[in-house]
Amino acid sequence: SIMNESYIAFAPEIPTASNADLLSLKSIYDSLKLYRTEAAILSACNTGSGKISKGEGFMSLGYAFAYAGAQSVFYSLWDVKEASSGEMFFHLFRNILSGKSKVESLATVKRAMVSSKKEEKWAHPFYWAGFVVAGDGG
Repeated sequence: SIMNESYIAFAPEIPTASNADLLSLKSIYDSLKLYRTEAAILSACNTGSGKISKGEGFMSLGYAFAYAGAQSVFYSLWDVKEASSGEMFFHLFRNILSGKSKVESLATVKRAMVSSKKEEKWAHPFYWAGFVVAGDGG
């Protein structure tokens, strides 16, 4: 089932093939409590993708973090690139810390990526359009 197929792997200090800590979708739904969490940032690939489960509805990592209580969840809808994602989230956090809402901050950063002079290739929607935010926490 999707509950056992989807997980987040946390890399250990000294990585080996078998010692990554796993946080399964089932564990997130069953026991993760994030009621004081302003935002969960799931910047890995396809964190918003999921499946319809009978009796449960849509199941995904993004939805699971919202279910666990995060006020806002940033997630991706397709494979994302590390360099452009890092740049995007750096500016996103600056906007949030300056007082903008999370939704407004994400929109501002996406507009900036379109007109980026630093990395003109990042203007292509492939690099930024896959990120969305659910909830604003405001």
